Amino acid sequence: MRIAALLAALMVSAAPALACVCSPPETEAEKREIASRIARSAAAIVDIDQVSDMNWEGMRGETYRVVKVHFGSAPASFELARQFSRGPDGKVQLAMTSCDDVPPPGRRTTTVLYATDSPGKFRLGGTCDQYFINEAGGIAAVIAAAGKPGERG
Repeated sequence: MRIAALLAALMVSAAPALACVCSPPETEAEKREIASRIARSAAAIVDIDQVSDMNWEGMRGETYRVVKVHFGSAPASFELARQFSRGPDGKVQLAMTSCDDVPPPGRRTTTVLYATDSPGKFRLGGTCDQYFINEAGGIAAVIAAAGKPGERG
């Protein structure tokens, strides 16, 4: 009986991880819904450049410089909020999902910033947000959903 329970537990834990899947909005109503969600919850839509790498031992995320603000407000630079922890062996661990979209060094990227509870740290919009704002009319749709150019509604 114990072996059957162990096998069942192993089968459940061995299930494949869910991949991040984004399908583009098919209707104008879907576009407005996505734009409205981003307008309500995002701190800003910005162009960024990475200025320093992640520091594993210091448990600090990458630092980015804000090059341009398209929507909302953002500081001149910020640290990427990361989910660091220490494992039982004391080694630094990092939790990520398949929907995390982290711009690499040397590539200017337009992204959505979301505030965190930590001053000076922001998290980036996931893959689906990135696709939406980088499609033609995506940023304009968010600004329109906010009701006023450059301000959150």
